[in-house]
Amino acid sequence: MYFICSKLNGFEIAGEDQNFYPAKASIKNQKVIVYGDQVKIPVAVRYRWTDNASSANLYNKDLFLAVPFRTYSWPAITKDIKYHIAF
Repeated sequence: MYFICSKLNGFEIAGEDQNFYPAKASIKNQKVIVYGDQVKIPVAVRYRWTDNASSANLYNKDLFLAVPFRTYSWPAITKDIKYHIAF
C-alpha cells in the first residue's frame, strides 16, 4: 500500500496518440488516481520515467520510494539504436 501527501508528483499520462503529458495524481480509497487536462481519454501512465525524477513522492508504508514504472509496452524511441562501447 502506497501513501503520501495529497498531491503526488512524477506521473505522466498519454492517450492513443502516445504523447505523454505531466499528470495530476492523488490517492483515493487506497488507489492512485491519475488524470490531466491535456489527455481526455488516458490509455497509459508512467511514473518517474523522466531524466529528472527528483520531485517524485510516492512511498509505501515502510517509506520506500516507489520504483519507476509504466503501464504500456509501446516501442521506446531508442528501439533501433545500438550502443557501442569503444575501448
